[in-house]
Amino acid sequence: MVAADRRLETGNRSRLESNKQPAMTSHERQGGNTPRARALANLIPKLSQYTRGSDRRQIIRTLSDPKQLPALHNLQSVWVDDIAAAEREAAGERAVLNGVKFLQVKSASASEVAGDMPVDSYFLQTLREICGHLCDMEGVFADPMALYGGLLNRLSRTVCERDALQLATNYLCGKGELVLLPLQRRHHVNKEGVKCPEPVEVELYVEGGNVHSKVSMKHELGLYKRLDLDLLNLNVTKGYRWNKLVEANNPLALEELNSPSAPNKEALSSASEMRRVQYELVKSDKIKVKPWVFVDAEVVEMINFGSGKSVRTLHLSIPDTKNTGGYVMK
Repeated sequence: MVAADRRLETGNRSRLESNKQPAMTSHERQGGNTPRARALANLIPKLSQYTRGSDRRQIIRTLSDPKQLPALHNLQSVWVDDIAAAEREAAGERAVLNGVKFLQVKSASASEVAGDMPVDSYFLQTLREICGHLCDMEGVFADPMALYGGLLNRLSRTVCERDALQLATNYLCGKGELVLLPLQRRHHVNKEGVKCPEPVEVELYVEGGNVHSKVSMKHELGLYKRLDLDLLNLNVTKGYRWNKLVEANNPLALEELNSPSAPNKEALSSASEMRRVQYELVKSDKIKVKPWVFVDAEVVEMINFGSGKSVRTLHLSIPDTKNTGGYVMK
């Protein structure tokens, strides 16, 4: 194996294997003995108990404990069907490309959002130029447009956020007392006064004759008490029946959602309904309220475009700064 592959695989294998939980059998889901099953079996009732008692301190302490909530989770590689839509979305991203910041973005027009007009940005123009330069290097055999398209697959914030939200929701909602939502950002509600999300970070380099990339995308999430949202007339309990969705979308069935061979159709349907509810709530004008607990999620993917191999992970954390009493949400 070339040095590039060793860097990609051996550098991450120990971290992934130490955090990645094995898939569970039906017997194990019914009360099995795997580390993942034990962690979830302990975490869910604790979150339920502490939320009912409005014990925010214990919620934060529990979620900050890696034995209760694993910090690193393995994700499947992403693939976007509509590459043109991914490009339009990426054109509105603030970004850091090989250390160079691209922080000025313009709001897309209605024609650009609808796909009637081509859309571009300095970030994407620079990204295409770098792809061309890397592919022109001696010993590198790669197509610059194929490389650019592969990167666009990883730059869809919508897809990336949904993947992070789906996995995190299964851990963090207790028995339905808590609701996990993305913080409202410009890609949810495209209007003045709404904050842009954190810049996406892209690293591109050549090693061992292959082009490599690391794409990191941060997502800001918030845990809300279901009853607090009901007081805002968001009708979470009766209208959306959130606790029923959480129960149906059993956290211990995550492997069925991610199984490429035989996904559980009922679990997939429940997960899809949960995402619909979450995004309806986050787009509401009533949701501009500080979360009970802030949660940071970062999706990181390392890709070797020469071998076609990649490692994609989700990092979950409970940020101390945001969860202190004096933090002002922007």
